[in-house]
Amino acid sequence: MISAREWYETFYGSYYGFPAIRQGKKVTEAEWTRIMKEGLLAAMGTKLGYTIARETLRVDQMWKMGGKLVVAIEHENWFSGFEKELANLCDVSAPLRVLITYVANGDLNWRPYELAGRVKKYLDERQMQGEFLLLVSDEDSDVWVAFSFDSKLVFEVAVLQPPRPGLKAAETKRQVDIVRRS
Repeated sequence: MISAREWYETFYGSYYGFPAIRQGKKVTEAEWTRIMKEGLLAAMGTKLGYTIARETLRVDQMWKMGGKLVVAIEHENWFSGFEKELANLCDVSAPLRVLITYVANGDLNWRPYELAGRVKKYLDERQMQGEFLLLVSDEDSDVWVAFSFDSKLVFEVAVLQPPRPGLKAAETKRQVDIVRRS
């Protein structure tokens, strides 16, 4: 089984090396969605040995190993619809749920933290089991802000830094106390 941190590290390495992303040309939202879902995410899952199921139960991708659901992924082009996607992910029983979304340019230093707070509240209220990974970028940069949530903790925000030195990361970091659930 893959952890949120391992998934993020694989995503990060795959994202920056994926040819369709590195072309540097502007694409429509529909083209970007296709590149991410049918290109990058599908290639990443296959490389990791998962069977990829697309658009099932209102979730963009489900990665299975040995017939068992391991990762559920939702890719949302704009954060304003993210509550619906969050609910869809939480309707699926998977050890790891991943939500990828985007914010407006200039909002990357604050909006991801606001979204992470909303995710935390949603997960805590429903006492969701398993890990949850929130990945946020903006419209034009190659910077990702990542938050991992673990059901064993009330709120663990690990602002996951790039796995290799010298790569871009969000400037803002917050310290969060970890509190164990009783």
